[in-house]
Amino acid sequence: MQSFVRRYWLPLLTLVAIIVGSLLPLRKWVPSYLETDLTNAAHYPSGVLLGLLLAPYIQRNWRRALLVAAIGSAAFGAIEVLQPFFGRFQSMDDWIKSSSGMVIGVAATFVRFSTPRWVIAALGGVALVLFAIFVLPLVQTLRTVAAYEQRFPVLADFERWDDFLIWRTTGHSFYDRRENTAETGDAASAARGAYHAAVRRRSEGQPGVAVDNVVVDWRAYRELCFDSRASAEPGNASAPNQALEVLLADNRDGGIWHERFPNPAYWHTVCISLDGLKAADGSPLNLAHISQLRILGSKVAAGQGFDLDRVYLR
Repeated sequence: MQSFVRRYWLPLLTLVAIIVGSLLPLRKWVPSYLETDLTNAAHYPSGVLLGLLLAPYIQRNWRRALLVAAIGSAAFGAIEVLQPFFGRFQSMDDWIKSSSGMVIGVAATFVRFSTPRWVIAALGGVALVLFAIFVLPLVQTLRTVAAYEQRFPVLADFERWDDFLIWRTTGHSFYDRRENTAETGDAASAARGAYHAAVRRRSEGQPGVAVDNVVVDWRAYRELCFDSRASAEPGNASAPNQALEVLLADNRDGGIWHERFPNPAYWHTVCISLDGLKAADGSPLNLAHISQLRILGSKVAAGQGFDLDRVYLR
């Protein structure tokens, strides 16, 4: 056993790192808008790396290669089964990514100088295509976040699709990007752009949107403001009684503040003073480490919800 560990300590250490990384609750350290793309980007390369590191055991033996691929695939499957017990979500897609990476890594251990070039080109092409499919979305998300931070303190105006990548819907909610039209008595219409976000429910329940960890320090600002209205679709009998619940959370002290505001069926601006906000336990909300902003609507029927535009600090 000791000789086995000494000989294969690097792949064993890599496997332990993969297991630990797969079971850690990422949301404590990783923004929610990065979580999916980051895990997508990590599963495939980790499988490739583990397969390559087992080359000394495989020794270009197909039986050993099949055994390694089967055991590796089973191990990745076991990780997915265990993830819900550690605050993570199991996913067949993640298992497919890890296992496909493992197969590519194991297959690469058979490559040598005498291998036909077309075989090497085919294997390399498949590896690169899978890498692009799983990793490039993370690159795009990082570019989106960089563009988002450049226009801070505007948190969203929904003029570009970038905002829909950063702001995620909650529960069974969904987005619809719609054009703005001027309304009688809408004093803020000139300040809004050409589009707004229509937040709706696929089934009866509470529609909502959330942004996590994009900008954490709000101390230089006095108010959080946004434009909203209850959805104006025909049959929305609950529109006159709708309200929006705004929730702020900090990731340093764990404080959470929330409050409800009327949301009539016409465009209006809600501004929330950031001075003296207190968490549910009475402690001051730590504005230097704001980690989450949620805007949730009243319970509505399927297809109903609220419209949102211009979320900003001032």
